[in-house]
Amino acid sequence: MNYKFSEFCQFVHFSDKHIVSDQTLSNIVFDSRRTPSSGDSLFFALVGSHNDGHLYIHEMAAKGVQSFVVKNGFKPDSPLLSTCNFVWVDDTLVALQEFAERH
Repeated sequence: MNYKFSEFCQFVHFSDKHIVSDQTLSNIVFDSRRTPSSGDSLFFALVGSHNDGHLYIHEMAAKGVQSFVVKNGFKPDSPLLSTCNFVWVDDTLVALQEFAERH
């Protein structure tokens, strides 16, 4: 996978986006326990019955992730996140499925 962040946004239904740097994305990450390769990763903050990926966004940004797919209502509320790209969607799992379908 090699898409610019703006190109990725064309694959999913989103309500808003914030692009600081239109970086090339090479990896998809949805498990915060896996260390991303570098700033070329896109993190899907998936919400499950036992966990919420939104709780790990700061950790992933500290590991170098710069691009995130988040649920509507998420507020990037720290200086660390001010340099990150975000796309807001109704459901992050649906967005992952939309991307997989079109990729």
